[in-house]
Amino acid sequence: MALDSIISKDAAESPVSDVGSLSWLTSLLGILWPKLNESLASLIHDKVTPQLQHALPSPFKGAHFSRFTLGSGVPSYGEIEIVQRSSNSVQVEMDMALSTDADILLDLGVGGICFGVRKIRVSGRLCIALKPLLSRLPLVGAVQVFFAAQPKLEMRFAGLAAIAEIPGLERKLHSMVEDLLRNSIVLPNAKTIQLAKDDQVPNWVEAYCHQPIGAIRVQVLWARNLAGTNWQMGQANQFSSDPYCLLRLGTSSTRTSTVRGTTSPTWPGTEPAAYFPVYHLDQELEIEVHDEGGGFLDRNTRFVSFLGRVQATRVRHLISAAAEAGRCERHFVLDTTKVNSSMLHVNDPVNLGVPSELQLVVEWANICDTACPDRLPELMTAAGARGGASDDLLMVELHAGDGFPEECLEKGLRWRCSWKGSQEFPVTSHRGNPRTEQPDYDGLPMGLRKNKALMEVIDRLAKRGESIYDIGAVINFPPDVVLQYLKARNEFDRRVRARQQRDRFCLEVQWHQTLPLALPSSPSAQLIIELLEGEAVIGVLDSAVLGERLRAGRALERQRLKLV
Repeated sequence: MALDSIISKDAAESPVSDVGSLSWLTSLLGILWPKLNESLASLIHDKVTPQLQHALPSPFKGAHFSRFTLGSGVPSYGEIEIVQRSSNSVQVEMDMALSTDADILLDLGVGGICFGVRKIRVSGRLCIALKPLLSRLPLVGAVQVFFAAQPKLEMRFAGLAAIAEIPGLERKLHSMVEDLLRNSIVLPNAKTIQLAKDDQVPNWVEAYCHQPIGAIRVQVLWARNLAGTNWQMGQANQFSSDPYCLLRLGTSSTRTSTVRGTTSPTWPGTEPAAYFPVYHLDQELEIEVHDEGGGFLDRNTRFVSFLGRVQATRVRHLISAAAEAGRCERHFVLDTTKVNSSMLHVNDPVNLGVPSELQLVVEWANICDTACPDRLPELMTAAGARGGASDDLLMVELHAGDGFPEECLEKGLRWRCSWKGSQEFPVTSHRGNPRTEQPDYDGLPMGLRKNKALMEVIDRLAKRGESIYDIGAVINFPPDVVLQYLKARNEFDRRVRARQQRDRFCLEVQWHQTLPLALPSSPSAQLIIELLEGEAVIGVLDSAVLGERLRAGRALERQRLKLV
């Protein structure tokens, strides 16, 4: 197996923007909505149903959606903003809201247990990126569709008696849909539609990857007045927890260490901070506080594991206070409304109405010197001048590789970059997508190139031994066009057979993503790039070449590296 990779520095030009109305898009979607419903039904069958069957207990492995339609409601939009971030890209941004009376019926596959979803509400910041811009048709290399941050999701269920048969099912379904959105169309993930041919774009990373504009580093300092999950009868004011924090931004997440036996923990100053690449200033940082000992119903049960959360906070709001110094401390009051307060001591701070608090240190580092001057010019300039979270960043571009076994795609193939001998948190890519070969039909007339039904007619007639003249008369195209199609089709079949003979059951997989990695404080730290199947490490790139170039302070040009 091999991977094309490159390590380099990058920058972006200053963006310009304009604002306008988008009422015409709502009307257009009203026309396209029936087709979108059909497409979503196919997605549910292919993607969601297998995940649901895997997540449910064994008696419900036959669960499936017997009906799925989002109803007649179409999304509504706020003002549209056109942002040109560079000479090679244009981005359309808008606030989107969908509220529709859905008709979704889930059959659990046993005992006739069914329930439905009757209302769905989704809202968020929707972005459409056109990049790279080309000087010849089709003018745009690809179109990317994504949400800047996790969209807000609300689902109303029907058949509540059926849901009650399986405790936690409603929460599981809601969480699964949120994860599906996060892992498919929430930054840094996006739905990419390629418009240009492979040879028209020199670097497809520019089309498939949303380049990071900066990096944010977050360190949890302390918390106060957390819920006490460990207490005993007769000890009125003696309760404690073993708290830790979960931090997430986009698809990157990490957790702090656990501080034992306290409701007012202070985390060690030597603990490494959480490090997140930032692709859009409207991305949101999510923080939850948990107790490590909760969750099991036995005599040692603490009954409560969730201790509170920080309301999702946009990066622009997090770093606005860092404009003066490049870093700042932020204070938050936790939302404890979902804490199981009925199982806490009567004198617990949460039951007494005492706010639970969390203190953070936030640092910002620019990757692009003028990432968003139209929005936070003074912040970006000040933070960039002071170096922010890091004096330097290493940019690792992941392109594509071949020779990957087909069965590995089920759990997903991702790359993880880290420093051996350093406490810096690693960064991980999204899942790779198999590259699908397509025949080269560019020389054919448009009426044939876009008509799969006519192509199938040609294939069937040619298989029966009909001449190109007879086939041309049937489909109303000249014989030389029929011959051109058959040659292109035969050449495609030959390439596929050759690849299958060379790499049986192996695929070419592409990532087209840039991972920013903070340079370590230790000069002896070694760059490690690992291949993950699910969460398991199945290979490591040869680090000897990487280390030699990095020690010399040089960029590593794009090249193929072996996986060991």
